[in-house]
Amino acid sequence: MSWFLIGSDIEVVTLTPDGTRAISGSDDGIVKVWDLKTGKEVFTLAGHKSSILTLTVTPDSKRVISGSDDGTIKVWNLTTGKEVFLLCDGYSVLALMLTPDGKRVISLLRDKKLKVWDLITKKEVFTFDKHKSKIWAIAVTPDSKQIISASGDKTLFEYADNILKVWSLETGKEVFTLSGHKDSVWAVAITPDSKQVISGSMDNTLKVWSLATGKEMFTLCGHRASVWAVAITPDGKQVISASVDKTLKVWDLATGKEVLTLSGHRASVLAAAITPDGKQVISGSDDSTLKVWDLITGVEIFTLSGHSDSVRGLMITPDGKQVISASDDSTIKVWNLITGEMLNSFVISYIRDD
Repeated sequence: MSWFLIGSDIEVVTLTPDGTRAISGSDDGIVKVWDLKTGKEVFTLAGHKSSILTLTVTPDSKRVISGSDDGTIKVWNLTTGKEVFLLCDGYSVLALMLTPDGKRVISLLRDKKLKVWDLITKKEVFTFDKHKSKIWAIAVTPDSKQIISASGDKTLFEYADNILKVWSLETGKEVFTLSGHKDSVWAVAITPDSKQVISGSMDNTLKVWSLATGKEMFTLCGHRASVWAVAITPDGKQVISASVDKTLKVWDLATGKEVLTLSGHRASVLAAAITPDGKQVISGSDDSTLKVWDLITGVEIFTLSGHSDSVRGLMITPDGKQVISASDDSTIKVWNLITGEMLNSFVISYIRDD
């Protein structure tokens, strides 16, 4: 997962799955790798001819893949800092997502197409091109068998379909079209057993869909504004939604009922991440803060203050002891989830020759 930062030369930030490094991409086509303990730059990866729009890291944290406005995808070695190989897409690469097994990468292009690439053969495997509107979100099932893409975005010249499509990574065919939202679908999450997908929309609702039948199971109503992010607990029993209405809500996936509302942010909630034990959720907001919540009681445990702009990205370390935040203030911060203490903070910035 990568996050776009607004109002900065930094276009996108991601973290390695092992929680040791941050990787940033800038509008001058440069990728930088940072050590999260020291805050120091490890590598500068140069080669793209235009803005870096997306980044993703392999599950073993050994390679980063960058997508650019120049229409190329580059695979880099995070041990040597060298380019491993190049994949050419032709159109601007807006998003990249790896399959959980790390064998394939999916690219989302500006022309509304999805392409699937084999990272062993370096060849394009499939192209999916049936969306009529802008694709806002993509997700891959944990079993690496299906892709879900979500779209919307009505303009004067374009029809908004507000749908999700399910694609097979085995046959290259469309499996289902999931219709029902009344506005753009911004967020998608899949249960750990790969049986359900949950979508969050600008129509203020979430929908729960069966990936076996393609049927809607529940519509989750309660937010008063757009749903910006969704996250599923490790046991697959609950989904947490983050909304522009300044709240998070916790929902039971067996009943479709609201369990808790988490109120306290002073502005839109942009991000949510759940600890590996499923006991806490961390939220990031337009109010420049993070909050740590108890998922059993709904009680706020900490407010983590220190950013000076919107918090758009969150990642929890594998041991569940730290959370790393990325903000529009161009900083990465590392926080202790036991004490609420800020452990490290550094600016991801670029010194330009011009």
